[in-house]
Amino acid sequence: TDATGADVGEQHVALFRETAGRAANALVPTIEKEHACLMVKAPDGACVRAFVTSLGERAFRRPLEGAETDRFASFIETSAGRWDGRTAARLFVTALLQHPSFVYRTELGAGSGTGKVALTPYELAAQISYGFADLPPDAELLAAAREGKLSSAAERRAHAQRLLATESGRRKLVDFFEQLMHVKDFAGPSTSKSPTKFPEWNEDLKRSMAVETKTFVDKMLFEEGGKLPTLFSASHSYVDERLAKLYGASAGQGTTLAKTTLPGNRRGLLGHASVLAATSHPDSTSPAERGLVLHRTLLCQPVPTPPPGAADQAAGKVYAPNTDYTQREHYDYAAKTAPDCIACHSAFVPYGLGLEQFDAIGRHRATEFGKTLDTRVTVEGYGDADGSYKDTLEAAARIVESEAGQRCFVVQLGSFTAGRAVDGEAEACEVDALAKRFRDDGLGVQDLYVALTGLESYTHRRRPGGQP
Repeated sequence: TDATGADVGEQHVALFRETAGRAANALVPTIEKEHACLMVKAPDGACVRAFVTSLGERAFRRPLEGAETDRFASFIETSAGRWDGRTAARLFVTALLQHPSFVYRTELGAGSGTGKVALTPYELAAQISYGFADLPPDAELLAAAREGKLSSAAERRAHAQRLLATESGRRKLVDFFEQLMHVKDFAGPSTSKSPTKFPEWNEDLKRSMAVETKTFVDKMLFEEGGKLPTLFSASHSYVDERLAKLYGASAGQGTTLAKTTLPGNRRGLLGHASVLAATSHPDSTSPAERGLVLHRTLLCQPVPTPPPGAADQAAGKVYAPNTDYTQREHYDYAAKTAPDCIACHSAFVPYGLGLEQFDAIGRHRATEFGKTLDTRVTVEGYGDADGSYKDTLEAAARIVESEAGQRCFVVQLGSFTAGRAVDGEAEACEVDALAKRFRDDGLGVQDLYVALTGLESYTHRRRPGGQP
């Protein structure tokens, strides 16, 4: 739903066409049963219009306009006369599933002109349904839109809570955290490790890591209180025998997940092997990638675009030629040889160095190359999050308990729900008010998620030319 990243190329168009054709072929037998009156050379006009109106509303997530109904009905009648009713239905469904009103969610609001406009009831229904379940509006939401009930904040909250309680709703919120922690596609082929350096790495271990994070987030959000701080400080997780061995923990037998107390050196989401491995290179850790999880993800700090030629200028200066240097020693080397690079990287790389007690597959270690690892971290400039910490796990747990961290989380969840980047500065009033409410309500993630439906920015849009 991120419009800025939703460019459509020729490959997309070809895929839409192919998928629409397959879907239409699969639907035709059902259409034959439910709309038998269509299956003739000259179908009755009322039959055609009833079919077009019903399927059109479901596909477009709104009632069809009169001109649309006329056009689609004429298409079916003409096609049926040229071929037969079955072919006409198949062609219509194929076309409908490639129509812009099906492919795109439009939120243009009602009325004309510029300035602030309210979304239509059907646009609100789609926003709630996709935002909380990744599905088109169901019969209850469409009925609420039809009856004009979604102008009520209480009604919107009720539907959000209803959807959140479904399997699709649970999966949607878990998906947010997987994206937030950079492990959405962790189990896919793009995550790989050096077989020489990590001979224990295999697809089964990778799958165990992915399942741990998915299960942990789901359990924490829906069965264990759902508080934001606990997600980053929990002393337990859900692991199988394979992953327990990597962690040095006790767990169930084989592939059975068991709620397991973690060793004292591992806490919360940042201690998950999936997160640590996803933010590492195939043969080594990456303090830069790991540090960005705190800097950009938990503190919402921007990362400047490197200046032109930065990679060439940094060549041979960022990593020392020594093969037995720790990442911190490499960083200290770069501070002397590439100060221009460090001027930017110093904002987030130290956070990554605070996770060096975990190698590139998330296994704990106290030393590297026979040297004791220094994982101390200092946070400055974030108010009540500031302080010195023994490592980044401890710092992250404090950040999500701070006002800066909670405000950032509001921005992250708000962006995910809206399908666009929430501007923490331009939308400061709403963000600040929601962050305060989040704190006052006890930092419940589900409560915050549902509360987003009450914001004016959820129900209104500003057209070009309108005043902020």
